[in-house]
Amino acid sequence: MIAHSIDPFLGFLIWLACLSQESLYFVGEMISVVAWAKLSDRYGRRPILLWGQVILAGSLFSFGASKTFWMLFVSRLLQGVANGNIGVTKSVMGEATDETNRAKAFGAIPLMWAVGVTIGYVFSGGC
Repeated sequence: MIAHSIDPFLGFLIWLACLSQESLYFVGEMISVVAWAKLSDRYGRRPILLWGQVILAGSLFSFGASKTFWMLFVSRLLQGVANGNIGVTKSVMGEATDETNRAKAFGAIPLMWAVGVTIGYVFSGGC
C-alpha cells in the first residue's frame, strides 16, 4: 500500500528533474550567446567555434561520467553555455553565403538537427 503512494511522487520528481535539466540548458545558452558573439568579434569566428566544440565535448563527457545528481545539472548547464555559439555559427553561414544560396544554407540547420536526432535515436537503441 505504501509503494503505491510513493510511485506518483517519484514520477513527479523524475519529471521535475528532466524539466530542470532542459531549463538549465537553455539558461546556459541564453547567458552565453552575447559573450560568444563578443568573443568572436575580438578573436575571430573559427577559434570560438572550436572552443565551443571543446567545451561541449567536455560537458558531454562529464554528463556521461556523472556520479551525482548535481553533476548532471552542472554538465547540462555547460552544454547550454557551449551551444550559445549557435549565433556565431549563423553569422559564419551568413558571411559565407550570398543571396542566391542563403535560404538553403539556413534551412539546412534545422534539417540536419532533425536528421541527427532521428539517427541518434535509432542508433542509441531507442526503438
